[in-house]
Amino acid sequence: MILSILIPVLAFACSVPRPSEESPSLADNFKKAAHVFVGTVLKQEEEKAFGGSVYTLKFEVEKSWKGSDAKKISFTAKSNTCNPFPADATVGSTCLVFLGPQNQLMAGVTAGEASTCFPPEAQTKKSMVQEFDARLRLMPK
Repeated sequence: MILSILIPVLAFACSVPRPSEESPSLADNFKKAAHVFVGTVLKQEEEKAFGGSVYTLKFEVEKSWKGSDAKKISFTAKSNTCNPFPADATVGSTCLVFLGPQNQLMAGVTAGEASTCFPPEAQTKKSMVQEFDARLRLMPK
């Protein structure tokens, strides 16, 4: 006799734009954002949560295009399969960060062109700043 046990499993799906919808562009996200900056991750603390993890991130700001002129910025963000940004933001990484009006991270599959991180060896802050400056000049006003 074979005994089978059914165990319920919760699954979470990302809410991606429908084919008839477009992901937000860089210009859309820049308009919506309260803060946009390039910085280096100084601290990353993880707390396990249902459906993912919550991270507290602290950045040293290299250049700010919008929002606070603070040299250090901290915020919390949830990381999951739809939004791996906080987990990718390891200490020493250089990140382009978009924060919304309530300091919520703009990242993941629903954000289109928004926050992104590169490990320390992948790209320098200077080249990231130069690339974003160039892209801003090309955006429609």
